[in-house]
Parts: sequence; structure tokens; C-alpha cells
Amino acid sequence: MIKPKAAITVMLALFVLASLAFLIAKELSAPGQRPERQARVEEPIPVAAEPGPDTQPASAPAEPAAARPAPKASRKIIAYYFHGDARCPSCLRIEAWTRSAIDLAFAGELREGRLEWRVVNVDEPRYAHFVRDYQLYTKSVVLVELRDGKQTRWKNLNRVWELLQDNQAYWTYVTDEVAAYLKGG
Repeated sequence: MIKPKAAITVMLALFVLASLAFLIAKELSAPGQRPERQARVEEPIPVAAEPGPDTQPASAPAEPAAARPAPKASRKIIAYYFHGDARCPSCLRIEAWTRSAIDLAFAGELREGRLEWRVVNVDEPRYAHFVRDYQLYTKSVVLVELRDGKQTRWKNLNRVWELLQDNQAYWTYVTDEVAAYLKGG
């Protein structure tokens, strides 16, 4: 006969193993539901005030600079997601939800080059200046307006953290802010 204490220990151990198996299976079986791991940008991203013509947004497919359409105007908005080496589930959600909102709501602007989406790891020494430039203290979404290659204004979308439990409110907040920047307001 099995003692009650031993039975409870075995049941708890089985529960823990089953939970781990479930989490692993969930991670492996639904790649479309998870945010993609962003490939590190290999080419240096210039300081926002001086973007180069060959700088490629993180969401754009790799293609030669000559094949990308040039922006029609001398004005461009860059939506940055700044993160570090440590990536918690909330940080990954901010990146995924922001990217989704921008990709779906502003596909035309992305295609035209009036809007760019860039993911930057500020723990890499070459990107550390962004922490000072935009007064970053945590993972952040920052909108930057460039006119004739010079930064004219920027805004940290601080509310992304408070809206993480409400996808619709998050979507509305991000798309409204990006739309306002695109309109120049």
C-alpha cells in the first residue's frame, strides 16, 4: 500500500512535469501565435538625426537598397522598439502587438517609405546612444519624425505598458499615435 505522503509527492511531481510539457508544447506548436524572434540588425542604425539611405527597417525583407522605393517626401516617421538582451513575455508582447498594429494599419505608408519599423537592442554598444537620445529607462516604443534627414521631434509611447492587458486599447493607442505623427500633429 502506498503511503498518502508518497502519493501526494508523486502526484505533485507528475503535475509539474505535465505543466512543463504543456508549456513546451505550446511554445513549439503555435509559432504563428508567438512573436517572431527579431533578427539582430547587422548594419549599424544611424543616430535618428542622420539616417542613411541604406538603413533598412527591421520588418522589411532583405533587398538591395536600389530595389527599395525612395520616400516620396523628405519627411519620414520611424517607429522604434527598443529592447535589451533580457526579453520577458511582456516585452515580447509589446514588440509583437506594436509590429502587428503598424504592419496592418499602415501597410501603404510602410511600402511607400513614409513609415519605418525598426527593432533595436540597446544593450549592444553601438546602439547604447539611443538610451541617452530618447531618455529610455525600460523597453520602449518611440516615434521619431525626420525632415530632410534631420530629427524634428520624438515621442516615447509610455502607455504601452499600462495597456498590455487590453489588446484593443493597445491597438487604438498605437495606431492613433502613429497616425498623428504621420499627419504631422
